[in-house]
Amino acid sequence: KDIIPGIYSINISGEGKDNDDIEYLLNGNMVNQLLLNDNEKFDVKVKGIMLAALVFKEIYYAGVPSYYFRDQFYELYNNSTSDIYLDGIYFASLVPGNAGASSPMTWPDGKEDYVYAERVWKFPGGGTDYPLKPGESVILAQSARNHKEHNDATPVDLSTAEFEFYTGSTTYPDLDAINMEHVFYDGKVNNGGLYQYMNPVFGPAMVIFKEIEGQTWDPINDPQWSVMEMGVTSTQLYAKIPIEYVWDAVETLNNSTILDRKRVPGLLDSGGISVGNIYCGLSVARKIESTREDGIHIYKDTNNTTEDFEVVEPEIRRNGAKIPSWNTWK
Repeated sequence: KDIIPGIYSINISGEGKDNDDIEYLLNGNMVNQLLLNDNEKFDVKVKGIMLAALVFKEIYYAGVPSYYFRDQFYELYNNSTSDIYLDGIYFASLVPGNAGASSPMTWPDGKEDYVYAERVWKFPGGGTDYPLKPGESVILAQSARNHKEHNDATPVDLSTAEFEFYTGSTTYPDLDAINMEHVFYDGKVNNGGLYQYMNPVFGPAMVIFKEIEGQTWDPINDPQWSVMEMGVTSTQLYAKIPIEYVWDAVETLNNSTILDRKRVPGLLDSGGISVGNIYCGLSVARKIESTREDGIHIYKDTNNTTEDFEVVEPEIRRNGAKIPSWNTWK
């Protein structure tokens, strides 16, 4: 009532439990909704997503002067009270890489039930090789080296990173970190001649996910899991990921005014965040929600990047996040 006529974004969020006492976050949103009259009614689709145990804790993508982006990293954190095994969990960068460069991509199955990835990686391991205890984090580095030795402007030393996106390049050597497994690019397992893996300095969107037990996700051999964009001449294939598989999603943008270009459905992430500029040496980090009696932090996770994250100077394992015991090169 008494709302000034205009165009609004509407976000709905809440929490709930199912019959098995499993916690869910409830989210729904509408973007660019025209409101003209008092007491107008709108139907907003709301869906429950299981509360994530493994979350993105920090994402550093913007790079530093002069055009240096080899220091990109992603930190994942066990935000639960139980051990998690990283083995077989996927990491995917969504399309388009730059959300503000063109109109939103069009998909035959709609974008509310799936996310669409250009490139997908997977944690190696046989099932129990890489445990992550509550309060521990892992660093995924584009290049697991001390970048302070290669660029005076960079704020990070990634030589203790657990995992690296090594592409087989002779230009960029294989370092001590464990190599992520490349899973998908344009309908193939091989990486398409990639000599380095980077996410756009303008603001990427990404997810971590895993198949639901009893289901098989295979975008290489099963055509139901790959798709082409509609209305274009390109025949490039993209991986199609059901939102029910997604453990966590983060939407970063090249500016905060383009939420209508979001790549992540509002059911997974109803917001977005920007560091404000490219090559600015800033990252986005998740805010602390509370601290347990044992000193372990619980990070805010409302499935709304705008509310859950803040812009900061990059720092791996900030707030005392612990290193897993199997990292022997730390």
